[in-house]
Amino acid sequence: MKQALVLYGATDLGASEFSADILWATEFKVPDPVLFVQIEGRKVLFASPLEVERARKEANVDEVLLYSVIRGEQEKQEHQLVSYLKMEGVTHVTIPESLRYSLASLLSNHFEISAVRSPFGKERSVKREDELQEIEGAQRAVERAVAKGIQLVRESEIRGDELWHASYDHPLTSNDLRSCIDGDLYIKGYLGIDSIVACGAQAADPHCRGEGLLRPYQPIVLDIFPRSLTSLYFADQTRTVFKGEPSAMVKKMYMAVLDAQEQACMLIRDGAPTNDVMQCAVNILEKNSFPTSLTEGAVYGFIHGLGHGVGLEIHEAPSVGRSGEIFQEGMVVTVEPGLYYGKEIVAEIGTIPIGGIRIEDMVVVTKDGCRNLTQFPKSFEEMVL
Repeated sequence: MKQALVLYGATDLGASEFSADILWATEFKVPDPVLFVQIEGRKVLFASPLEVERARKEANVDEVLLYSVIRGEQEKQEHQLVSYLKMEGVTHVTIPESLRYSLASLLSNHFEISAVRSPFGKERSVKREDELQEIEGAQRAVERAVAKGIQLVRESEIRGDELWHASYDHPLTSNDLRSCIDGDLYIKGYLGIDSIVACGAQAADPHCRGEGLLRPYQPIVLDIFPRSLTSLYFADQTRTVFKGEPSAMVKKMYMAVLDAQEQACMLIRDGAPTNDVMQCAVNILEKNSFPTSLTEGAVYGFIHGLGHGVGLEIHEAPSVGRSGEIFQEGMVVTVEPGLYYGKEIVAEIGTIPIGGIRIEDMVVVTKDGCRNLTQFPKSFEEMVL
């Protein structure tokens, strides 16, 4: 049985039907979708007349072929692919689950088909040295930008329930802080994509982008995950900061999350199961008496996995949770426990206020442990501005 892998997609920033797998396999950036075929390790790219000559110069493939581009005749392109596969003696085709229906349906009429989430996902999860350099470069950009944003908050003045900065004629808002951070990223060649600046009750929703006024004494979650405008690699960092000393209970939440994060990092190494690391964080938060509920109508506490891979996608393999995946040397993963309470919860330790805390570092797995790629401070004292 001769097998082939078939991918379809574009590889430029913001392109529709973006394929990180094609970009990783070909190292070719293209704004319009192309077809990629791999047969027994041999890589072939089907490109339009607009891109075929450039692809022959730039793409890391064995062959570049021209496909039909007559307007309205996408079907002709797809049949050209089928003819090529048959000529090569292919009987079985592997496709990504996201492959467009028309092409997947046509291929299934001619070949045995199997679908996988990301054909190169496992290989992409272990980073090459050049990939690590790109990710670390993005991380340094995050740290510079967040430091600038934190300085903005530090320089602000508490007036009642608002924060005021001399540069603004209005109280400081999430959008002001986000613009400060994202603007610095863009100047350095990185694109902030829906950067999270969520204060108070909004911090109880992990992916709430954050809007409105920033409040003193409340947690302000800064989750920044920019993408390089040139290489398209991501970085990811979360810090929770406060303007003014928060309540003793909020401080206790912060210290519990920090302990869970640091202890989990200590367990990461080549060959370790991800679920063991996840369980470590769960145990620490439970030991500190912060409850979690994942039932219908009552979702609060530590409500997500511990982390995820980072690379050409912001969420990629491995999943650092209860999946049972195994860490491998060279993987880059986040470690980001959090506590989220959308309403006051009466617990053993007292009343837990509305809000959320999350702390996230990005590490690379090594043979005997992990190397933290994040150099930004995270002690409680340094997060109180």
